[in-house]
Amino acid sequence: MVQAIGVTQPGGPDALGEFDLVAEPIGPGQVRIGVSSATVNPADAMIRSRPRQDEAGAVRVPGMEVAGVIIELGPAVERPFTIGDAVMAIVVPSGAHGGYRADLVLPACSVAKIPAGLSDVQAATIPMNGLTARLALDTLALPAGATVAVTGAAGTVGGYVVQLAKQAGLVVVADAAQRDETFVRECGADEVLPRGDDFAAMVRRHHPGGVDGLLDAAVLEAAVLPAVRDGGTVVTVRGYQGDGTGRVRVAPIFVRDYAEAAAELDRLAELAGEGRLTVRARRPHTGTSAKVTELLAPRRRSPPLFSRDQPCRRPWTGMTTSSRPGPSTFAGRTVMKEGPPWPDDDAMMQIAIEQARTGFGQGGIPVGAVLATPTALLGAGHNERVQRGDPTAHGEMACLRDAGSRSSYAGTTLYTTLSPCPMCSGAIILFQIPRVVIAERVTYAGDVGFLRGHGVDVEVRADERCIALMSEFQRRSPQLWSDDIGGR
Repeated sequence: MVQAIGVTQPGGPDALGEFDLVAEPIGPGQVRIGVSSATVNPADAMIRSRPRQDEAGAVRVPGMEVAGVIIELGPAVERPFTIGDAVMAIVVPSGAHGGYRADLVLPACSVAKIPAGLSDVQAATIPMNGLTARLALDTLALPAGATVAVTGAAGTVGGYVVQLAKQAGLVVVADAAQRDETFVRECGADEVLPRGDDFAAMVRRHHPGGVDGLLDAAVLEAAVLPAVRDGGTVVTVRGYQGDGTGRVRVAPIFVRDYAEAAAELDRLAELAGEGRLTVRARRPHTGTSAKVTELLAPRRRSPPLFSRDQPCRRPWTGMTTSSRPGPSTFAGRTVMKEGPPWPDDDAMMQIAIEQARTGFGQGGIPVGAVLATPTALLGAGHNERVQRGDPTAHGEMACLRDAGSRSSYAGTTLYTTLSPCPMCSGAIILFQIPRVVIAERVTYAGDVGFLRGHGVDVEVRADERCIALMSEFQRRSPQLWSDDIGGR
C-alpha cells in the first residue's frame, strides 16, 4: 500500500485526509518515483473543493509538481534514467493519481533530472510553473525584437515568463507594485509599469500602437485586451476566451498540453542549474500542506531551504510553491517564498475569493477577506450576517476576528473581494492596517478616498469573478443586499 493525502468529499483544507492506496502499476515508458517534495497550487484547491459528480465518494489526490528519486523503471523507457536518479516531474492529477503520494508512476517524458546544486524542494517548484511559462511563450510565438507585456510579473509564472522572454530577445513590459519593481527588473523586464486595473491604458501611453502579445498571469482578463495591438495575441491561464470581438487573438493555455514535453522540461532544468532561471522556494509550514510535508519528509534528500529563524522575502503558501490555502484554519500559518518583501497578492486574493464563494454557498453574502504578512497568513473569513444573524459580521470583520487580538498590524495587508463599507474601513484605520487590496468596487464603490486620506495604501482591481459573484447575489437577494450595505 502507498500513503497519500487526498479527499473524498469537497471542502477546504480540513477535508484533506490520509489514505492507504494500492500502488499504481507501472507500464512501458513509465517510471516510479519515491516522492520527497510536492507543491501546492491553485489547481489543487479546485480538485479538493469541486469534485466531479461521477467522483462522489472516491479518493481524489491533488498535486501537480513533485521531486524525488526514481525507484523503478518500466520497460521501454527511452529517457536516460537509472534507479536512484534524483528527479523532478509534472503530474496531471486524475482520481487517486496525484502528487500528494509517497509513490507515483509517471510517463518518463514528464520527468527530468534535478540539476546539481538544487534541493528537492527547489526543484519541485520548476515543472508546472516553468512549463506554463514555456507554453505561454510558444503560444505567443513572437519573433526576437517583438514586445510582450506580462501581468502578474512578480509571481512565479510571470517571473519565469519575463526571464525566458528576455532570453528569447523580446522586449518585456511588466506590471509591478512599487515594492516589487526592483525584483521584476532583476528578472529582466525592460519596462515596469504600476500594477492595477489601468495597466492596459498605461501600456498604450508607452506603446500607442499596442504591444505584440501579452501573458495575463494576473487573470485580469478583459481589462488587459486593450493593451494589445490589432491582430496581436493574449495568452490566458484560467480559460478566458476573450470578449468575442476578434480584434485580438485570445489563446487560453493549459499546462497539461506540455505534460510530456521532455525537451522543454530538460531545458528548464538546465537553465535552473546554470542560474539563468530563478528558482524560488521556501520551507514547509504548518497547516494544509503540513499533512503532505509529514508524509514526504522522510524521503527528502536535503533539508528545506529556510529554517524557522531565517527571514524570507516573498510569502507563498504550500510545501514548496504556488499554493492557495482555504478557509479560516490558516491562523498563524507560516508561508514562505523567495522574492519581494510582501505577501503574494494573487495567492492571497484567491483565498479571499474562496471565502466569498463559501459564504455564497451557505446562502450568505459573498464577501471574503484575508489578512497576511510577508511570513504568515494571519486570518481569513467571509460575511456571516445571515449565518450568525449578526449585522456586523462582514467579511473583513470576520477575517480580523479569525486573526485574533494583535498588538500591532504593521506590515500586514488586508485582501477583500469587495470595497469595504464605512464600518470595515473604520476598523482598517483604527487598527492602522497599512495596505488594502480590493478585488472590485463595481458592485459597491465604498469610499477608497477615505482610506487613502488616512494613509492606507489601497490597490483596486477589477476582478471579473468577484463582480460576477456579487452581481448574481444582488440579483437573487436584493432585500438582503439592501439590509446589509446596499441601502446604506
